[in-house]
Amino acid sequence: MNPAKPDTPSSNNAGRAWLPLLTGLAVLVADLASKEWALRALSPVLYGPRVKILPGLDFMLAYNTGGAFSIFHDQPWLITTGSALITVGIAIWCALFIRRHEPDVPSARLAFGLILGGAVGNLIDRVRFQYVVDFIHAYVRIGDSEYAWPTFNVADMAIVCGIGIFLFLSLFTNKLEPARAESAEKKESETPPEKLDEQVG
Repeated sequence: MNPAKPDTPSSNNAGRAWLPLLTGLAVLVADLASKEWALRALSPVLYGPRVKILPGLDFMLAYNTGGAFSIFHDQPWLITTGSALITVGIAIWCALFIRRHEPDVPSARLAFGLILGGAVGNLIDRVRFQYVVDFIHAYVRIGDSEYAWPTFNVADMAIVCGIGIFLFLSLFTNKLEPARAESAEKKESETPPEKLDEQVG
C-alpha cells in the first residue's frame, strides 16, 4: 500500500481558490442577468415611472456614467481605466492572501469573491456602454419629501457585503492576523525543558 501523499502548498492554494472564484462567478452572472432584465423591462426615465416592489424600494432604470455617487460623470474613460486597475489590484490581493495567509479564513475568501465579482460586473458595463446600469432605488418618504440612496445594482450590493465582511473580521475578530509566528512561539513555549535540551544538544 502506497502511503498517502501530503498536501502541498500549491494544492492547498488551488483548493482555496475555488470559493472566491465560484462566488465571483455567481455574482457576475446574477449581476449581468439582472441588468439585462432591467434594460429590457424598465423605462430609462430617472425619477419617472417606477416598478413598486416594497415600501421604500422600487425598480427604476438609471445610467451612472461616473464613479461612486456619480463623481467624474463627464469622464467615463477615466472611470473605466480606474475601475480596471482596481479590479486587477483586487485579484492580485486575493491571490496573495490565499497563497500566504495561515490559517485559512473561508469567510475572507467569500468576501474576496463578492468584491471581485461585483467589480468585474460593473467593469463590463463601463467597457460596453461607458456607464453602469443601475436599477435598485431605495428611499425613505417623510411627508411629501423623498430621501433616496443613490440608485444601485447587484454588483454594488455584492461589493458592499464583501467590504462589510472584511470590516467585521478586522474589527471584531483576529482571523485576518497571520498566526505562523504566534503558533511557532506557542509550540516552543509548550515544549518541556528536557526536550529543549535534547534539541540543543
